[in-house]
Parts: sequence; structure tokens; C-alpha cells
Amino acid sequence: MTGAPAAAPRVRIVERPGYLEVRIGRRADDPNALDEQLVRLLHGAVDRAEAMPGCRALVLNSASATFCSGLPLDTAADERWFTRRETSPWYLFERLTGCAVVTVAVLDGPAVGGGVALASACDLVLAGGRAGWRCTEALLGLVPAMALPFVARRIGEHRACLMALTTMEIDAARGAEWGLADLVGADGATLLPSALRPLRGCRPEAVRALKAYRREAFPWPPGLADRAPAVLAGRLASPETRRLMDLARPAREDV
Repeated sequence: MTGAPAAAPRVRIVERPGYLEVRIGRRADDPNALDEQLVRLLHGAVDRAEAMPGCRALVLNSASATFCSGLPLDTAADERWFTRRETSPWYLFERLTGCAVVTVAVLDGPAVGGGVALASACDLVLAGGRAGWRCTEALLGLVPAMALPFVARRIGEHRACLMALTTMEIDAARGAEWGLADLVGADGATLLPSALRPLRGCRPEAVRALKAYRREAFPWPPGLADRAPAVLAGRLASPETRRLMDLARPAREDV
């Protein structure tokens, strides 16, 4: 008698020549919610990429039709996930922007809510024709406090706020125009080899130093890392936000 087959892993990590590939998702219909487990797994992937000899890039892509659907509503209601450093999306986004390898997001499907920030925090974004971006937090009375600074750093304050205010969906063509994507093709994965080729000569110590200098040259306001969770907590405390989240939960689990 045999037991039930083991569940497929949330994240598959494969060492490739010169880079570490991270495939998110178990199935084609997996929403790839940015929950505590996924945040921890992606922190581990950054650790592994920085420790891997000869690694020049960390590549995030999806085994699902969705790149990342954002934060699950049940998790968002629990303030512990965004106040603990090891599970807070903010510190994951910071690591992607500051680690010693070039971070690459490959989008062949939509990024929603916190998923927009996950992609925007990467140094290089490759997008296929099915890629899309949408900030949906305002539909639930929330503010994308964790995501907005990382999206704004990539595309500018006005466009990032416009995405948040209108919850408009950005397709691949406009994503390239706005800077959400750096390279666009029919299929994001096919762009990867040529995108990685120039990175072969990048030295990790130089990459880390460049990213550190960028933070010094273009600093954010002091205390923003603490202010972001406080803003989110304030919105979560609103009875109207709680009502909207309760209404949305049966139909849609992620924001």
C-alpha cells in the first residue's frame, strides 16, 4: 500500500550555468500568492544565488499562467506577516534590489497587487505578450504601501500613483512604454538568453557596490520601511476595508 503522492514544491530552484532559476508555482492555474511561505522561499533563493559560485543572476519566472497574484486576503488581515522581517514583502523587495546578483523577472502572465512590486523590485524585467500589471488594492479600501515605492522607483511617482488610484490594467505594450518592462517579446522566456549574455562579466562585489551607491544617491525618506506597514495597518483597521475584504474573499483570495 502506498501513500498519497507528495505535493509539488511551491518553488523549484535550478542552478543553470551562470544563473539561478526560480520557478514559482505548482500548476498552470496556481495564483502564486505572495504569502508568508513564498516570501520565505524567495529569501532562501536570494541566499542561494549569492552563495552559488559563478552566479551572476537570479531569475524569477512562473510555472503558472500568473506571475504573482499578490497578497492573500487572509494573510493581509493578520498584521504579523508585514511586521516580521522574515515574512514582510517589503524586506524581500529590498533584498531583490540590493543583493549581489542581478535580479530578473520573467513575466508571461499577469502581475497583480504585490506581484507588481515583486517584478518592479527586480533589476531587469522581461515580458511576453501575455504579461500585464494591475494594482488592485484600492478596490478593497487598501493602500499599496509596501508596493508603491518600488513601483514608483521603476516608473515614476505619477504613473505608479495612477495605477494605484485607477486600478487600471497595463498590457505588455504600455508596460514597455512606461518602464514596467525592459524587454518585450512574444514570449518572455525567449528573451532570457540574450538578456543574460551581457551579465557574464558582472562581478558580484561590483553589483552589490553599485546597488548600495544607488540607494545613497537616490535615497528614500528616512523611516519609510517603518511607515509602510503602519499605513497598511491603518487601512486594515478600517471597518469599511474589513467589510470589502470579507465580500471579496469568497471570489478572490489575493490583492
